[in-house]
Amino acid sequence: MSGKPRVVVTRKIPAPVEEELTRLFDVQLNREDRPLDAAGLQDVLRTADGILPTVTDKLTAEEVGAAAAFLSSPMAAGITGSTVYVDKGYHAMGMAVPPA
Repeated sequence: MSGKPRVVVTRKIPAPVEEELTRLFDVQLNREDRPLDAAGLQDVLRTADGILPTVTDKLTAEEVGAAAAFLSSPMAAGITGSTVYVDKGYHAMGMAVPPA
Protein backbone atom coordinates (compact mmCIF):
# COMPACT_ATOMS: atom_id res chain seq x y z
CA MET A 1 0.00 0.00 0.00
CA SER A 2 1.67 3.19 -1.19
CA GLY A 3 -0.71 5.72 0.34
CA LYS A 4 -1.32 7.07 -3.15
CA PRO A 5 -4.77 6.92 -4.75
CA ARG A 6 -5.30 3.72 -6.77
CA VAL A 7 -6.02 4.43 -10.44
CA VAL A 8 -6.81 1.82 -13.07
CA VAL A 9 -6.07 2.52 -16.74
CA THR A 10 -8.43 0.55 -18.96
CA ARG A 11 -6.29 0.34 -22.13
CA LYS A 12 -2.70 0.80 -23.30
CA ILE A 13 -1.57 4.42 -23.32
CA PRO A 14 1.69 6.10 -24.41
CA ALA A 15 4.72 5.23 -22.28
CA PRO A 16 5.40 8.82 -21.09
CA VAL A 17 1.82 9.04 -19.77
CA GLU A 18 2.18 5.67 -18.03
CA GLU A 19 5.42 6.87 -16.40
CA GLU A 20 3.81 10.04 -15.08
CA LEU A 21 0.77 8.17 -13.77
CA THR A 22 3.07 5.68 -12.05
CA ARG A 23 4.90 8.55 -10.39
CA LEU A 24 1.70 10.17 -9.11
CA PHE A 25 -0.57 7.21 -8.33
CA ASP A 26 -0.71 3.58 -7.33
CA VAL A 27 -1.58 2.74 -10.91
CA GLN A 28 -2.74 -0.50 -12.52
CA LEU A 29 -1.83 -0.45 -16.21
CA ASN A 30 -3.37 -2.60 -18.94
CA ARG A 31 -0.17 -3.77 -20.61
CA GLU A 32 -2.01 -6.47 -22.61
CA ASP A 33 -4.37 -3.79 -24.01
CA ARG A 34 -7.43 -6.00 -23.64
CA PRO A 35 -10.80 -4.32 -23.06
CA LEU A 36 -12.27 -4.91 -19.62
CA ASP A 37 -15.29 -7.19 -19.56
CA ALA A 38 -18.33 -6.26 -17.45
CA ALA A 39 -17.08 -8.16 -14.38
CA GLY A 40 -13.64 -6.56 -14.62
CA LEU A 41 -15.14 -3.10 -14.89
CA GLN A 42 -17.40 -3.73 -11.89
CA ASP A 43 -14.38 -4.85 -9.87
CA VAL A 44 -12.47 -1.70 -10.81
CA LEU A 45 -15.42 0.50 -9.89
CA ARG A 46 -15.63 -1.20 -6.48
CA THR A 47 -11.92 -1.17 -5.62
CA ALA A 48 -10.18 1.74 -7.34
CA ASP A 49 -10.13 5.39 -6.32
CA GLY A 50 -10.18 6.40 -9.96
CA ILE A 51 -10.48 4.94 -13.42
CA LEU A 52 -8.88 6.28 -16.59
CA PRO A 53 -11.03 4.95 -19.41
CA THR A 54 -9.83 5.25 -22.97
CA VAL A 55 -11.92 5.43 -26.10
CA THR A 56 -10.94 2.80 -28.62
CA ASP A 57 -14.17 2.06 -30.48
CA LYS A 58 -14.49 3.15 -34.09
CA LEU A 59 -17.08 5.84 -34.82
CA THR A 60 -19.42 4.68 -37.57
CA ALA A 61 -21.52 6.54 -40.11
CA GLU A 62 -24.57 4.80 -38.63
CA GLU A 63 -23.89 6.42 -35.24
CA VAL A 64 -23.56 9.87 -36.77
CA GLY A 65 -26.70 9.22 -38.82
CA ALA A 66 -28.63 8.09 -35.75
CA ALA A 67 -27.67 11.28 -33.91
CA ALA A 68 -28.78 13.37 -36.89
CA ALA A 69 -32.06 11.46 -37.11
CA PHE A 70 -32.68 12.02 -33.41
CA LEU A 71 -31.95 15.75 -33.68
CA SER A 72 -34.36 15.95 -36.62
CA SER A 73 -37.12 14.19 -34.70
CA PRO A 74 -39.80 15.60 -32.39
CA MET A 75 -37.96 13.96 -29.47
CA ALA A 76 -35.23 16.62 -29.76
CA ALA A 77 -37.65 19.56 -29.83
CA GLY A 78 -36.27 20.93 -26.55
CA ILE A 79 -32.66 20.97 -27.74
CA THR A 80 -31.75 24.42 -29.01
CA GLY A 81 -28.49 26.27 -29.45
CA SER A 82 -26.38 23.29 -28.40
CA THR A 83 -23.42 21.52 -29.85
CA VAL A 84 -24.00 17.78 -29.87
CA TYR A 85 -20.78 15.84 -30.17
CA VAL A 86 -20.94 12.41 -31.75
CA ASP A 87 -17.39 11.37 -30.96
CA LYS A 88 -17.64 8.77 -28.18
CA GLY A 89 -16.37 11.24 -25.61
CA TYR A 90 -13.20 12.46 -27.29
CA HIS A 91 -14.22 16.12 -26.92
CA ALA A 92 -14.72 15.66 -23.18
CA MET A 93 -11.16 14.36 -22.87
CA GLY A 94 -9.71 17.24 -24.92
CA MET A 95 -8.69 14.95 -27.75
CA ALA A 96 -9.18 15.07 -31.49
CA VAL A 97 -10.93 12.15 -33.14
CA PRO A 98 -8.20 10.00 -34.70
CA PRO A 99 -8.26 9.66 -38.48
CA ALA A 100 -9.97 6.59 -39.87
